[in-house]
Amino acid sequence: MGKSTGLFAGVVRRKTANLVGFKVTNSNSKEKQGWREYVAKISNPRSYAQAKQRAKIRPAAIFYQAFQQVENHAFLPSKRASLNRQKFMAYAMSMKEISDVRKGDVAIPFIEYRISSGSLGCDSLAKGNYTQNDDQVQFAGLKAGEIAGGNMATTSVAAFATGILTNTPQLREGMELTFLVVIGNRDTLERQAEIFSVVLDKSNLVTTMGDLLPAVLSMRSTADGLLIGATDNAKFAVLSAGVIISARRGKTWDYTNSYMARSAYAIDGFDWDPESVIASYMDGAAAAESDLILQQADNSTDNAIAQVSFATAAVTHADGTTLNSETLAVVALSDGSRKVIVNNAGVPYGGIAESGTYYLLGTNSNNRPVTLAETSLAGSPTINADAITLDATFANTAVRPVQP
Repeated sequence: MGKSTGLFAGVVRRKTANLVGFKVTNSNSKEKQGWREYVAKISNPRSYAQAKQRAKIRPAAIFYQAFQQVENHAFLPSKRASLNRQKFMAYAMSMKEISDVRKGDVAIPFIEYRISSGSLGCDSLAKGNYTQNDDQVQFAGLKAGEIAGGNMATTSVAAFATGILTNTPQLREGMELTFLVVIGNRDTLERQAEIFSVVLDKSNLVTTMGDLLPAVLSMRSTADGLLIGATDNAKFAVLSAGVIISARRGKTWDYTNSYMARSAYAIDGFDWDPESVIASYMDGAAAAESDLILQQADNSTDNAIAQVSFATAAVTHADGTTLNSETLAVVALSDGSRKVIVNNAGVPYGGIAESGTYYLLGTNSNNRPVTLAETSLAGSPTINADAITLDATFANTAVRPVQP
């Protein structure tokens, strides 16, 4: 290769005969500009090696996009989403496995991607595995006991947290479990991404696990650990699932090193030839895809979680005193959790939230206001009436302090 900086100095980025002008923009380099010999043809952009790389890049980009609301802070909790994406893609590209996603497909891959990194120190609890039931992934390290006959749709977060903290001593209250699930339709073979998370809060009697679980998913608690499956397992099946355990550490968060795990249905129900998948990416270039659920640990709430509706929760007085209402007004949030609405003194609102009839909770005998701490829902998450955004007039609707 020849180079000249004399006669042609100052003339760069042009071609003369078999020479091409160049310019080095790195200020640390001694070589600023000059000419290099022109190479007519370089490596084949449609080679097998490049096609194999594209067969990894495209599916990984689809997976990241499907779960980006978690993945964009699952590796570097305090860094930009772009850096987290780079971390995810680097791990994905180092995998030997080729997914079944061919060029042009938009299906979410179900291979065992790495979905988080950290030094929380309980990675074994996040390990998933297939079961004899083909629609399920089991997390044997997460044991909550046999709650509610195993099915936790109606179990409160408090009961779940108590069960799992009792049976899984490596965990502690305030940690968060975030599940990523790829579920498929057995008939159409279409796939969808589902995410749900739960903060281990033994005082949260308002939110049930059913509030947090997506409609298509079920969670069962058995002596063998937690099972994530399909609600309608005749029509749907979990293809892969992973759990990230997170905890607050000072001003940041720490995570487990977590991976997706495949179900028996994904292992036995799909057959594809990796070589034919790679071959599909050899015809032209593949398209490129180019963000804080994990950080609710210790009950810190992400500003992106919105208020979506009003609801009610059954309530009684801790000592059996008759109250002026059998229900409390509750606001449901977009992540599935619920909070009791209270005033500045910690007194909740009774009544029927959906009808707009609210009044402060009190005793039925002498109209004495009753704080949440005095009720069966003591310790449940709360939100101040002034912070309600669903109804700007909410704080003014309770015209009486109590209603007998």
